[in-house]
Amino acid sequence: SIVTGYMPIGPEMKIRLNRENRVYLIEYEDASLIMKRLLRGLDDIKDLWNAPLLIKRDNLYIPRTIKNIKENLYAEYFGDFENEDTVRISFANNDILLKADREKAKEVKRNLKNCEVIFDFSCIARQYILKEKAKNELEIFIEQINAPLFGFFTFGEIKNIKENVVLFNQTSLIAGVREC
Repeated sequence: SIVTGYMPIGPEMKIRLNRENRVYLIEYEDASLIMKRLLRGLDDIKDLWNAPLLIKRDNLYIPRTIKNIKENLYAEYFGDFENEDTVRISFANNDILLKADREKAKEVKRNLKNCEVIFDFSCIARQYILKEKAKNELEIFIEQINAPLFGFFTFGEIKNIKENVVLFNQTSLIAGVREC
């Protein structure tokens, strides 16, 4: 099960021009200028990690973390886009992410009774946002699912969706295991 926790805000927009992980046009506006406006007054591009772009595919939102802005050229992300992808700007803070963790932990517990071990693959960018509350995420999974947990920090999480391997950013991928 995958936890995002990011709330979509603002209108849906289309990626009009991109090449792999570089986005040149969102709708018909320079993507670098859109991201620069969001960054206004902030010093570090990591401050935008609280507001990843969400790609909407099959009623699922796939977060994309910003990596770099080359002003008047492109915004670069940790992960690819496709032309005509529908995206929305999103937002989350510690409380929002931890609330999503609680909800997902309850869902995993319902779907996998008597779980014997939990694996958590959590994006390093997510941990950057959670900061000192990063351990709370692990505690939520242990408490709700009541099983030993092994955690790993990652630079992107992979999930199989409808026979396609999809790269996520800023998520926590939870796998519960039990003996059959």
